[in-house]
Amino acid sequence: MKLHRTLLVLLFAAACQPNTVSHAYARLETSPAALDFGQRDVGSSSSLGLTLTNSGNRTITSLAVSLEAGTRPVFSLSAPPATLEAGASVTLNLTYLPAEEGADGVTIHLSSDADDPDVRIAVAARAVRPSATPDAGADAGAPDAGEPDSGLPDAAVPDSGAADAGPADAGRDGGFTWDGGNSTCPGASDVRDLSWLPDGGRPGAYPIVSWTGSQLAVTWTNSAGPLDVDLTFLAPDGTPTGVTRPISPVDNIFSALANHAWTGSGFGVAYVDARTSPHGLYFTRANASGVAIGTDHSIPQAYRPYLDHPNVAWNPLDSEYGVAWFEADSINGSIYSVGFNRLDQTGAPAGLSGTAPVLEPSITVANGLAAVVYLVSNATGYDARVAVFQP
Repeated sequence: MKLHRTLLVLLFAAACQPNTVSHAYARLETSPAALDFGQRDVGSSSSLGLTLTNSGNRTITSLAVSLEAGTRPVFSLSAPPATLEAGASVTLNLTYLPAEEGADGVTIHLSSDADDPDVRIAVAARAVRPSATPDAGADAGAPDAGEPDSGLPDAAVPDSGAADAGPADAGRDGGFTWDGGNSTCPGASDVRDLSWLPDGGRPGAYPIVSWTGSQLAVTWTNSAGPLDVDLTFLAPDGTPTGVTRPISPVDNIFSALANHAWTGSGFGVAYVDARTSPHGLYFTRANASGVAIGTDHSIPQAYRPYLDHPNVAWNPLDSEYGVAWFEADSINGSIYSVGFNRLDQTGAPAGLSGTAPVLEPSITVANGLAAVVYLVSNATGYDARVAVFQP
């Protein structure tokens, strides 16, 4: 009887012991459960993180990721590790870079050998145009002394917003600044008096300027005595270099109304001259130093006694000059026309290309074609027109 009671106690004790046998498993959990970028600017890149955690007790050994069902290719996702230990976490970065406006979406597909082998995460986003933001209103330099700006955005760095929030900057935005010189012209830098001429204060008229690549060249009418045409050089900032060369003969004969063209190695100068009666058109070449070279050439196609506004252009394609001029039957004449002539590289006339009953010509050359802009009178005033000549 005693033995039986002891056996029952042992059986009862064995039945109360806990079960210590465990099951191996892997569970892939994500945080957050979904991703939403909200509204993002077109052209801007932004990223969100997706954290993966193995909450099981065994290693995930075949983790892979892919993007499915995207509306357009604007998402990219960093690659996960191939394995994820039990209890470990890793964060993947999802990047959104839209090129155009619109709603976007994609599904992140996580596949593995976890107990739940397929996990999907929904992603949403919307691309919008950046909102316009006015600039701070402060220009790069101190206010210049010119006339106030019109309230439009700065020309130097265009913005898409409203006008400057700060005070008007008093001059031309984004370019020219007032240098404190003697200029009386709003928006200009230093203005230099034409009295820089060598013998001090000789009066001048009809200046025409060109850029040689290293300095400024000015042809002008020297009216200190009998009119003649000179060529003067200035530094890039307008400072006189002290070099002035005569272009027309210094012969006490009227020479004036010059215009010139820079060829890249020298100058071609056309001007009105009284060597003939009535006045005629003459053409002189000068080297890069302004020294007259070669022979003066008369341009014979000047039909009327009053000549004005000779205009010169260089045609590098055909190595020749184009000259246009205005002529009339008198200084207050009623009969007007514009002449045009081609000159070879020595300045010799290469043949008349055209005349027209018009006035005030201006000429330029491009791709071997000479374009002459001129005025034509009508019942109420003048019309501007252009004629194109080819060799």
